[in-house]
Amino acid sequence: MSNVNDFVIENGVLKKYNGKDKNVVIPEEVREIGENAFSRKHIKTVSMPDSVEVIGWNAFESCRYLEKVSFSDNLKEILPNAFGNCQALESVSLPNSLKKIDICAFSGCFNIKELILPEHDFEIGESAFSGCESLADENGYVIVRDVLYNYTKNDSDKIQIAQGVKHINRTLLWNNYTIIHSLHIPASVETIQDKTFETCTNLRECFFAFTVKDSKQAELIIKKAFSLEGLAYAFLSGTFLADPLIIDALKKQIASKSFRVSFLRRMIYCNNAEAIKKLLECTKKLPLNELDEYIDLSDDPSVRTVFMEYKNR
Repeated sequence: MSNVNDFVIENGVLKKYNGKDKNVVIPEEVREIGENAFSRKHIKTVSMPDSVEVIGWNAFESCRYLEKVSFSDNLKEILPNAFGNCQALESVSLPNSLKKIDICAFSGCFNIKELILPEHDFEIGESAFSGCESLADENGYVIVRDVLYNYTKNDSDKIQIAQGVKHINRTLLWNNYTIIHSLHIPASVETIQDKTFETCTNLRECFFAFTVKDSKQAELIIKKAFSLEGLAYAFLSGTFLADPLIIDALKKQIASKSFRVSFLRRMIYCNNAEAIKKLLECTKKLPLNELDEYIDLSDDPSVRTVFMEYKNR
């Protein structure tokens, strides 16, 4: 077992572990485990005294062989990435004294199967449990305290988020899926983090059951959380259902010149007259030179007809 000479301790802060023992017992005088104190060490177990109140930034980051941690009963705060990528950790039981788990605290701990948290409300930072795939439920979702962190099924093209989820973390699609064709978001969802669905460029149906507060929030959701291309496909296919404010925001975005030019060219190439017609319905007025260019590009009679009808209206 480790001894006191294995630790560098300054004013109650454990700065560094220099020992070789893989089963670490932290000395009683320690009140804080400092930044990078055990980072990348080949340790297996850690026992903390009840004097420890804070576990610092990257304190146990990438301790790949760490299997068990006995936490202090007076622990108050776990700082960012404290246990990031501790791949052998299977069980985490945190004390009732805890007030905060900071961002990415257990990110990448994909073997955690058991997670015991205090019953009272406390702060949990963004991506705190991202990549903890062994916590997934029978439907493949990693949900901790109403926050959806990951979707783990690689063989499904559909995401149907469970009623009760309040927040969707940007790491939901941990493996950057582009195969998602169907997305259902329930009314319980209150926030979606930026870039959460930006890799979903192949959406074909999208259903939003939640209500946005105002047009500004709707616009931000469309711009920041999603792939505009994916939502456009769903909308132009007639399989996009959402709050009217979200629909209005989406129409505004797909009608913008920065988006419509490349998208219309693609639809012309695919001879998708119906999608072109619906996009044009969102556009108040196309410049004549732009419209004539599309007509010249069109070989399909049905596509040319759509553009001519728009021109002559």
